[in-house]
Amino acid sequence: MGDTKDELLSTFRSELPRLRRFLSALSGCPASGEDLAQETWLRLSRHPDRSSRAPKRFLWRIARNLAIDFCRRSHHRDQKRHGPISEDIPDHAPTPETLAIARSEVAVMRKALSRLPTRRRAMFAAVAFDGESCREIALRYGVSKRTVELEVRKAVEHCADAIRRAR
Repeated sequence: MGDTKDELLSTFRSELPRLRRFLSALSGCPASGEDLAQETWLRLSRHPDRSSRAPKRFLWRIARNLAIDFCRRSHHRDQKRHGPISEDIPDHAPTPETLAIARSEVAVMRKALSRLPTRRRAMFAAVAFDGESCREIALRYGVSKRTVELEVRKAVEHCADAIRRAR
């Protein structure tokens, strides 16, 4: 029995840093995470017979269950304190119509980008999507910074015109 308890304690100590981070993240509070870690040890040590085959797995199952219980209790306390969530709270999610318009504009943009000359499209993508500076792109292509700026501006104007025509 003493060897089992020593093995459990060794397992608990080796997992304690990860356990604290996990429980603190789930509970939203380092102090609560620490309390839950201590409670995990208490429950683990009460059942050495059940944990002897896979102590690490049993430890994490206890910790997960304690975290779930903690979250349920916290949610229940919040519900009692604040009452039910009101149906009057505005939903800021995009409407189906807004999503459809956005998808349509994305399709137009893709088509417009595909019609750009290869170098212009690459320069535009490097600035717009990769966050590269015009100076970096100019060095890579062996052109002036001003040339890159003009190419990017032409690409933006081309895409804006395509979206305007689609509307």
